[in-house]
Amino acid sequence: MFGSEAEKEVRKIPVSESTISKRIHNMSADIEETVCTSVKESEMFPLQVDESTDIGVNRENSSVITTHCFLHREALVAKTISNDLKSVLEQVVKMVNFIKSQPLKSRLFTKLCEELEAKHLNLLLHMEAQWLSRGKVLSRGCELKEEMLTFFTLEQQEEFSDLLADDTWCAKLSYLADIFELLNKVNASMQGKSENVLSSTDKIKALKEKLQLWGGKVKEGNLDMFSHVAVAANSGEIIPIISEHLAVLENQLQHYFPDICTENYDWIRNPFFASISTQSQLTLIEEEQLVELHHDRDLKLLHMQLPLDEFWVQIKTKYPHVAKKALVMLIQFSTSYQKEGEKSSDKQLWELERLPRDPKAFGKRYLLESICPTDTPHEIYKDDPEAVSLIFVDLEESG
Repeated sequence: MFGSEAEKEVRKIPVSESTISKRIHNMSADIEETVCTSVKESEMFPLQVDESTDIGVNRENSSVITTHCFLHREALVAKTISNDLKSVLEQVVKMVNFIKSQPLKSRLFTKLCEELEAKHLNLLLHMEAQWLSRGKVLSRGCELKEEMLTFFTLEQQEEFSDLLADDTWCAKLSYLADIFELLNKVNASMQGKSENVLSSTDKIKALKEKLQLWGGKVKEGNLDMFSHVAVAANSGEIIPIISEHLAVLENQLQHYFPDICTENYDWIRNPFFASISTQSQLTLIEEEQLVELHHDRDLKLLHMQLPLDEFWVQIKTKYPHVAKKALVMLIQFSTSYQKEGEKSSDKQLWELERLPRDPKAFGKRYLLESICPTDTPHEIYKDDPEAVSLIFVDLEESG
C-alpha cells in the first residue's frame, strides 16, 4: 500500500524475543510429538545415548536390551599399555605440543619440512576425546622423526633430541605407531550405518585371532606385520616388550568382548543357506516360518537386492515371528557412530551455516536426527535472512 520503499523499511524492524522463543518452542514440541507418535506405533525401537546417560531402565524392564558401544570398548582395550610404552607416548605428545602450541615454532618446523622435502609438513595434535587421534599422532611422529631430531637439535632441546637419537626409543615409537594404526583400522571398519552387532563381533573375533598370530610370529623374531618396526634399528631389543603388549591386548579384548557365538545367527545373515536344523534358539513357529522362507525363491532374489535390515522389515508381514527374532538382533546399535557423527555434523553446521542465506539450510539441524518439523521457520521468515540466522543460532545454543 505504501510502496516497495516502505516495505523495505518495515523489514528492518527486528523480530521480538517472544516471537523467536515461541517459534523454537513450537518446533521442539512438533518434533517431540513426531518422535512419540513413531515410538508408540513401533513394536520395538533402538535408542542411542552417550556415556553420560543413566541406562538403569533395563533393571526395571527386562525386555530392554543394552549394548556397550564397540568403539568405546575397543578404545579402552587400546589404552592398555605398559609403563615403558606409555612413557614413549607421553614424550611424543610433549614434543608435538612444544612445536604446535607456539605458532612461530610451528611455522619454522613447517619450513624445515619443506626444505627437507618431507612427506608431511605438519605434526598432529593428540586429543584424548578423539580415539583415532593417538594412532595418527604416533604415525606422523614416526614419519617425521628425522625432521623432529633436526628441529630440536637446532632449538637446543636436548631432552627431545637425545630421545630421537636413541634407536631403541625410536623402535618403541615405531611399534606404537604400527599397533595403533592396526587398531585404528579395526575401529574405523566398525563405523557406518550398515554396521550391526553381528558384523562388529566378526571384526573383533578376527582381531583376537590376529593378536594370537602376531604374538607367535614375534616370538619367532618375525616382525613383518609391523611395517615401521620391521625396518627400525634395534628392533630385536624390544621383542619382549612387543610380545608382552600383544598378550595384554588379547586378554583385554577377552575382558571387554566376551565370546558371542555368531554362528547361531547365520540364519539372520542368510536364511537361504544356513542350516535350519541347528537353530536351537528358535521356537517351533519361528522354525516353521524359517523353513518356509528358506524355500521362497522370490524372497531369495529380494535378499540379494536389499540391505539386511531392510530385507527383514520387508518380510515382517509374511513371516512375523522369525522376522521379529531377526530384527531384535539387527536393530541394536553396535556403535555410537551415529551419535558421534551427529556431534561432528553439528560443529560443521555451526561453522559453515552461521549466517545461512539459503532458507532451506535452516532445516538441517533437525535433519541430523532424520526428523523435520512440520512447519519450518523459513516459511514465515523466508524474506528476512537475518531473522532466520538469529533463530538458527538460538537453536544451536539450546542444543
